[in-house]
Amino acid sequence: MPTEVTHGDAEEVAPFSAGWSWQSGEVAGFLATLAMGVAITVGDLAVLRGAIAGLYTFEGNLLVGWAVRLLHGTVFGMVFALVLSDPGLHRIDEWAWKTVLAGVVFGSAYAGLERR
Repeated sequence: MPTEVTHGDAEEVAPFSAGWSWQSGEVAGFLATLAMGVAITVGDLAVLRGAIAGLYTFEGNLLVGWAVRLLHGTVFGMVFALVLSDPGLHRIDEWAWKTVLAGVVFGSAYAGLERR
């Protein structure tokens, strides 16, 4: 259980005691990947069939392409939650724009890795 620090009337969780929320990362990663997968399906279906399914030698299989895409996005969402739990990034999630920016950078790096 996290230790609480009291400052006047406000209570806050002590730094580094809350741990990382892998479940939130998992859900966010899945939803973001689902949305991007829909955009890829509408824009260029060949990417899911060829490149993404081809990562596991199933080139041409749309179902495998979708499954791999969702799996990768979910796992990378969990990794992102783990990265945000780093003590050096303490309190970054108090600013929505910094968290969004961190997500965009992380997602861009993920997309770059997936295209290789």
